[in-house]
Amino acid sequence: MRGIPKKQSFQISTTESIRKNGTVYAHVYFTDAGKSPNPSDVSYAPPLFSRSHSLVRYVKRHVIKEKKNLLSGKIDEEYLQRKKLEEETGLSLFEEHILSHWKGNLTISLVQDNAAYPRGGIPDPIKKHMQFDKAGNYLPVVYFNDFWVLSEDLTEINETVTSLSLDVTYEPISLMKWSFMSQMDESFSVQSEMMDSDPEDVKRILMDNHPYVLAGTMVISLLHTVLDVLAFKNEISFWKNRKSMEGLSVRSIYINVACNIIVLLYLLDNDETSYLILFSCFLGVLIEAWKLTKAVKVTITWNGMIPIPKFTDKQSYTSKTKEHDLYIMKYLYYLLFSLVIGYAIYSLMYENHKSWYSWIISSLAGCVYTFGFVMMTPQLFINYKLKSVAHLPWRTFVYKAVNTFIDDLFAFLIRMPTMHRLRVFRDDLVFIIYLYQRWIYPVDPNRLEVGGEFTDVNVAELEEIKKELEEKEKKNNGNQPEKDGKEKQE
Repeated sequence: MRGIPKKQSFQISTTESIRKNGTVYAHVYFTDAGKSPNPSDVSYAPPLFSRSHSLVRYVKRHVIKEKKNLLSGKIDEEYLQRKKLEEETGLSLFEEHILSHWKGNLTISLVQDNAAYPRGGIPDPIKKHMQFDKAGNYLPVVYFNDFWVLSEDLTEINETVTSLSLDVTYEPISLMKWSFMSQMDESFSVQSEMMDSDPEDVKRILMDNHPYVLAGTMVISLLHTVLDVLAFKNEISFWKNRKSMEGLSVRSIYINVACNIIVLLYLLDNDETSYLILFSCFLGVLIEAWKLTKAVKVTITWNGMIPIPKFTDKQSYTSKTKEHDLYIMKYLYYLLFSLVIGYAIYSLMYENHKSWYSWIISSLAGCVYTFGFVMMTPQLFINYKLKSVAHLPWRTFVYKAVNTFIDDLFAFLIRMPTMHRLRVFRDDLVFIIYLYQRWIYPVDPNRLEVGGEFTDVNVAELEEIKKELEEKEKKNNGNQPEKDGKEKQE
């Protein structure tokens, strides 16, 4: 390997078998310095050992479904290009296939391990990567480093590809670095198979950021997980013990249930959504529906075989809270209706969709993603009118607020569309207003907390109760000397 430059480029002509989903292997021979494994070469020497490695990666091709403008009938440009390519090659490009993709890079790393292992004493993590000669001696570990080859670096091999470029790099690798990368690679493979997730986002973070940033990211990720669990625990506890809806916006809960259902239907309409994301969204729908059962009285009436739920406001909600909630929601409905109609018309005119159902769901989901933060404003209005925030689950709000600011940091580290990145920042303003209300509306001295519920009490009544307690205490103190005297006489 000493005679080979550290990096060398080759141009390889494709054959018919390669273009028809064939596999290409690189055979690497290791010889003594100055020797050649080529028998026709003057400096030929039998290779000490050899290794083989595939230069292609098989990837499931993304199936493109026909999308068109529902008004003009114009078909999506990407779909037309794929259809044209199908006609030229005679291949079915609209079915799900596993196709070979060219890596374009071959990094050969000889693991630098100076340790001498006794027979039967090789550690298992290293032993499974080793090969042995006929005498039972172990050979050097060769690592073909594909760790940094991402999906955007791959080239699909089809009938139109006549030649492929290959960059061959040789670089030694330390035992510690090799152990870390091989373990990470195995962990990503298991994660990808079990959770149907893409580990490449993690690799991009590792590639694009400084080690100190990565260490900070790991700490922040752990903090984010802990806060998520705490927020979930406190929210469940708050609604489980909640008996009064005084000061809380019930209409916001109705809309939150509807928004979660819309997002779930939107994800189901997109074929590439991970099952893990679907499960998380479905769990969110169930939690919001459970919160609704704690906020209102739900009764089921049957119309034949069809159950019809009936929602009735609780008695604790029929007060000023309901008045303020209905007032702000009336104007909010006008705003949301205008936004939904406007966005739906824009989407219908300028975007492509699979069907009318897909247009309706995507338009509603687009409004939820873009204007979802508006759903938090009724609670702000109720807080403002009542001049109190004592009725809110503040532990849950604090945990979610900190997580929101943590998401802001991740927005710069993880690759995502610009609109999604802007959506991450939208909730910050609402949480800042909540914190401002917490500051300007101090704890109400007229409000007593009993078993997690807040009850309004008149100040005069508090004074009377206080005087009664003081009088009882004086009477008890006055009777105490008489009791002591009787005990002495006895």
